[in-house]
Amino acid sequence: MKFKKHTIPVEPPDGGWGWIVAIGSNLMLQCVLITRSIGVFFIEWKQSFGASAAEVGAVGSVHMASFLFIGPFGGYLCRRFGSRRLALLGGVIAFTGMILASQSKTLSQLMLSFGFLTGIGCGFGYISAQNIISKYFKKRFAIANGISSAGLGFAIMVFPVLARFLIDLYDWEGAMLVFAGIVAHIIAMGMLFRPLRRTSVKKATNHVESSEEQIAGLQPPEEDVSSLQDEVISTSNDEVDANGSNGHSHRKDYTQLSTCASRGDGQDEDDAKPCRETLESHRTSNNYRPVALDPSNDSLQRKLKQRRPTNASIYVKKSFRQFIRGSGIHLIKSHHCFNLICLVQLTNGMGYSSVMTHIVAYAIYAGVPELDAAILLSIIGVGSLIGRLISGPIIDFKIISAVKFYPMVVFIAGLSVVICPLVQSFAGLVAIVAILGISTGIYKALNTVLIRLFLGADLLSLGIGLFMPYMGIGSIVGPIFVGWLYDINGKYNVALHVSGSITMIGAFSFLLLPYLKKIEQRAAKKASTFDKDLEDVDVQIGSTISIPDI
Repeated sequence: MKFKKHTIPVEPPDGGWGWIVAIGSNLMLQCVLITRSIGVFFIEWKQSFGASAAEVGAVGSVHMASFLFIGPFGGYLCRRFGSRRLALLGGVIAFTGMILASQSKTLSQLMLSFGFLTGIGCGFGYISAQNIISKYFKKRFAIANGISSAGLGFAIMVFPVLARFLIDLYDWEGAMLVFAGIVAHIIAMGMLFRPLRRTSVKKATNHVESSEEQIAGLQPPEEDVSSLQDEVISTSNDEVDANGSNGHSHRKDYTQLSTCASRGDGQDEDDAKPCRETLESHRTSNNYRPVALDPSNDSLQRKLKQRRPTNASIYVKKSFRQFIRGSGIHLIKSHHCFNLICLVQLTNGMGYSSVMTHIVAYAIYAGVPELDAAILLSIIGVGSLIGRLISGPIIDFKIISAVKFYPMVVFIAGLSVVICPLVQSFAGLVAIVAILGISTGIYKALNTVLIRLFLGADLLSLGIGLFMPYMGIGSIVGPIFVGWLYDINGKYNVALHVSGSITMIGAFSFLLLPYLKKIEQRAAKKASTFDKDLEDVDVQIGSTISIPDI
């Protein structure tokens, strides 16, 4: 009888230190999104490095690509090492990147430091801040997630203004140093993410060795036994048949020996005594020799050495399988509802990023003064903050389910973008962008809620990691697509109409959710039935068939 240590997961406390964690997650997301104020540095970098607009824009593209496409690897690290360690690693990388960026003398150095290093560090911090909420909250997860994601809306409002003030005061190099100090707070916030302690228990397990292992004292690797099973069986049968009249007795003894070994230690004394006698008689018998495990069999040992893989190849294959499994890529194949939310986010990202990029230019095109046009972005940020805060109580107090609420707000967001070109006055644009900000704030906060609903709390970090590349694709494609349409028509009307319509299509695609659920349930039921049948077959083979009988 052996005892193995196992851990029992702790239920989320839904309060207590969890509220401190939610506030820390909020502040961490603010530090992560500080880099969204890159547009303020655009002109400064262009003048300082004497580069073209396309070259300077590539710095932002590299940063966003590193931030979002590092998601699967970040999800793997978060699941393997925890949110706290990932936050500390991300904070160190992002801080290092910002310090090096402030000392950059060429655009390539800036692209490597700010674009690549800071992007990766902020991506790790984003995954850590989003995942830790699921560890501390279950019943009040939506409220805590709303508090956490509100940091994103606050960052959109505050940091562009702060960046402009610091550039005027210290130049762009000094502003980057100050921002590096702010980004370093990712490390401080990560220290708040205390992992919940798991209860260690000892679980009793029966350790039963096969009769051949007890007698010969030699246990070959499992992969070698399975690959050479047919050869071992044929060899053992030949030697048994060579003994003439003793062949039947050997076969019978093998069956008795296998039956005794399969009973284990938890048998009655009356049943255990014949088994002990059988095992003892085979240990002392001169006629018995386990051919399959005989160390003196040179040919068998040579084949075992030839087929045994090297330690390096075993490590590489094992590491690759662990990464593929640990990064959550397999979830795309089996979780269709999760795939749907990812595709909807891609369409949402195209519409939202297009508006954030071109709304100021459209307002100026419609005759709004430049200062008033710039205020529209701040109004979107305020609306996003409000939407993130109100989304949690609406879901947790069960006013409406997240599955029904999500497509509604996505549709409203798309509709507001479609209506935007029809409005010419500044007051009308303020109302439209306020509705857009609130609706986008709600559905962005509900993204994490739905990922947790479709995958579960244990797979949330992997889900967020896979979700981030879809955000990146939409954010990159949307502004380019809208700009291309504007270049063709010379107007923003068609561009914004198409952008809003794409977002609305994402909302209508949620009508497929019930059918996708049925497909998942059918596949899960089929898999469970197959596993049960396979287990029954294994039990029958292990209990009724011994090696020489095969």
